[in-house]
Amino acid sequence: MRAATGIQYELTATTPSGIARAIVTEVAAGLRAYSVNGIDLVETFSEAVQPPMAAGIVLVPWPNRIRDGKWTQDGVTRQLAITEPGKQNASHGLLRFTPYRELSRTSDTVTLAATVFPQSGYPFHVETEVTYELTSSGLDVTHRVRNVGAEPAPVAVGAHPFLKIGDVPTADLVLQVAASKHIDVDERLNAVGESPVDGTRFDLRSGVVVGDLDLDDGFGGVIATGGRCEHSLTAADGRSLTLWGDENMRYVQVFTPRIFPVSNGATNKSGVPVRGLAIAIEPMTAPANAFNSGAGLHWVAPGEQWVVRWGIRHAGFELSACVSERCPTTPTSSASTRRTDARASVSGRLNTSIRRPTGRSRNGTSTTPSPARGAMVYRGSRAIAAPVATIEAATKNSLMRCTMRNG
Repeated sequence: MRAATGIQYELTATTPSGIARAIVTEVAAGLRAYSVNGIDLVETFSEAVQPPMAAGIVLVPWPNRIRDGKWTQDGVTRQLAITEPGKQNASHGLLRFTPYRELSRTSDTVTLAATVFPQSGYPFHVETEVTYELTSSGLDVTHRVRNVGAEPAPVAVGAHPFLKIGDVPTADLVLQVAASKHIDVDERLNAVGESPVDGTRFDLRSGVVVGDLDLDDGFGGVIATGGRCEHSLTAADGRSLTLWGDENMRYVQVFTPRIFPVSNGATNKSGVPVRGLAIAIEPMTAPANAFNSGAGLHWVAPGEQWVVRWGIRHAGFELSACVSERCPTTPTSSASTRRTDARASVSGRLNTSIRRPTGRSRNGTSTTPSPARGAMVYRGSRAIAAPVATIEAATKNSLMRCTMRNG
């Protein structure tokens, strides 16, 4: 039986953290799997099903939503197909269910292409490409959009990865989002404006525990420093993932569904994957309804090519040099202890405190970890004790290097 997402392009590379693997799908050029040394770094799903909640897909020529599927160009109203019937929006672009064609491939890279032909609501002709490349410290993604038509074409680019750190409960991870503005939306999740995050539950700059969040929200006010802007997830043991974008990725959507078919291998009695909390950190060049607001929208001139880059970087996953087969192990800790450890890991590196969202709290007793307890590094799924200093040295470069625009 052929996969629901078409050809599965498998990539592998040898890295200091072990063997990196990724699977990219023919349909939507989606990232179906990505792991390092056997540790999953994105939520995976069966090749027999469509990507749940758009997991991993490419969003072109717009991410997010367009209200009523309508937008106006030079006084002419354009009507796109309604692809989110429940909210009467046009959602996630025009290539969500399109098979891409292979342009080139090596053991650790693949470049796929798809054409957006002129159609209802989008009378433009653009060629798109996306390249996935495994590197020594992560996964790099490059999008190219070329206008082969006669008129300037409006384009925005996004991606929809759901991130995780192996078997660490997503609820225990600490999220940092380098954004100073929240995209305010209506009841149908279309953008109606933006407001500063200062003093609100949407201020995620200093780190918030994922289990305390309930978001399907866009953020702006993001400025790249040194050509990149970064958002991160950190575990109590110091391991972290950083989702970075180039200077085009000035917006980000954070989505924390609690009914995602999480890829922890657990199933119910019927063999259906157990649903639970997951987190998508979606880099975007424009927010919801950008075709109407113009925010972040890029007009590609005839013959011009626009290039956008983003990626996932991991830290703290280096293979340990355990000199004895009797490596010590760490007892299973409570959820509150794990979350306390995660806050300590992030706040120690940022020299600040991890906060909970304003107006939201979670009951339970916090246990401060003993300073004598080591952090953990991983060989495959095996946890191996190591001094905290070892992990801190491996992760000291995982801090966000973004400058936020205030106000």
